[in-house]
Amino acid sequence: MLVCQTYFADKVILQGANLIGNKLSLDNWALSSLSSGILCGILITLSILSVDHSHKKGLSANVGVMFPIIVFVFCGFDHSIANMFYFYCLGEFSWKVIGYISLTILGNLIGGIILPLVLKLRDNDPV
Repeated sequence: MLVCQTYFADKVILQGANLIGNKLSLDNWALSSLSSGILCGILITLSILSVDHSHKKGLSANVGVMFPIIVFVFCGFDHSIANMFYFYCLGEFSWKVIGYISLTILGNLIGGIILPLVLKLRDNDPV
């Protein structure tokens, strides 16, 4: 990865090591990665869907896109691609890491499906 070859790689790798170390050291790392992945998926999907819905409310699409992303990053929810990047830069590879990433991917998928499903069910509601 290009970031690993930059002048700030040491800072990124150190921060990634702390982040990943904390996540993998939890006793309930499997449930944590799944639930954190779901919350991340919901926020990322909200960010994407806000572009279509912001003009209906007279809001800027930029705010709708940025706010969920800021919340997701601030809360430290698990994004599967970001985690893969950190594991790669750290040279971490084990069955626990594979399980962690797999559960994060599953969580991101579940979270990405929840909001569109709720909107679809709401639109089909006869009430």
